[in-house]
Amino acid sequence: MSSNTKRTFIAFALCMIAAFVLLSARTTQAQSTTPPLSNPGEYGVGQRFYTLVDTLRDNREIPLAVWYPTEPPARRRPYIALQENATPLIDDAPYPVVVYSHGGCHPNTGTYEVAPTLASHGFVVISGEHYPEMMAACGREPITSVVNRPLDVRFMLDSLPTLDEDLTPIIDMEHIGITGYSWGAYTAVATSGAQVHPSAISDICADDSSIGYCMWLRESWDEIVAIQALYGVDADNNVWSNLVDDRITAALAVSVCYSRIFGEEGLAMMEVPLLALVARRDNAQSCNYEREALYLRDHISSEDVFFYTYNAIDTGWGGPHYYLVSEEYKTGQHFAVAFFSYFLKGDESYLPYLDISYVETPDSWDTDSD
Repeated sequence: MSSNTKRTFIAFALCMIAAFVLLSARTTQAQSTTPPLSNPGEYGVGQRFYTLVDTLRDNREIPLAVWYPTEPPARRRPYIALQENATPLIDDAPYPVVVYSHGGCHPNTGTYEVAPTLASHGFVVISGEHYPEMMAACGREPITSVVNRPLDVRFMLDSLPTLDEDLTPIIDMEHIGITGYSWGAYTAVATSGAQVHPSAISDICADDSSIGYCMWLRESWDEIVAIQALYGVDADNNVWSNLVDDRITAALAVSVCYSRIFGEEGLAMMEVPLLALVARRDNAQSCNYEREALYLRDHISSEDVFFYTYNAIDTGWGGPHYYLVSEEYKTGQHFAVAFFSYFLKGDESYLPYLDISYVETPDSWDTDSD
């Protein structure tokens, strides 16, 4: 389906996919319950941990996890055995980079299977912990993350090529994507072209008191202004271009929050391909996820927009309590591999995997992993 000049794919029936697949699983042992790209890819997966320190922002510490391809296992398995500090596989390098930005109250390793699965399909995945001091208590993340999260991403990408000598040759800094959940989805949008629009924040928060994050913005505006001042940016400027990282060329936003603070003008500046996933009945205290996702979809300028809505309570990306039994999570993982393989690797064979008709027909899935 198309909308104006955009190649836009919109689906509202992903709940039916899960229901059909689960029914098939009950009636036959031969039917796979997950789309094939959600399964481990051909590579083994290494994992390393670092601590970055941004001296410009008061020595802000960012714990960083990196997942990367290693020597393929002797036999493909239905799970990924992470190898800490394993030797990177140079044979097929360099590999595109995907940044994962976690949601509020989630650690950077809270990607669960997303990051390792992407790495097993030939990507280097990095994830920084934006507020490590808050993880244990699971408190409310400061609204200053509006500025700090995108700046964290930039600092992580600046630091990536110099982390370890054996990682440098496998990193393709010319092809970078970003994904994230909730707060992390905001981060993905903010770094990939959309620009925060202060006057839009004032207008939207004045017009709609039901937007929970408006109160947080009002409470912390002076802190946000101070952080912006470190970068020579007048926080009352029409748009904040300093949060955008031009190296990022594709974005996957899951349960996006805070999209309205970009305003129509700020979102119109986003031109990179976007894949958005949202569950209709998944709402946080401060966000109506479906409303925020629709606002994002309707105002960005990208020619390539893939928008999928689950009629469910969760996308499955929100935490371990749900993802282990979530067909929505597995379907989203499938879409992530297909989306980044197509837009970062330029592999056109992955485009059909993004078509809703493919995901709706489990009988056609090639599930041979040997």
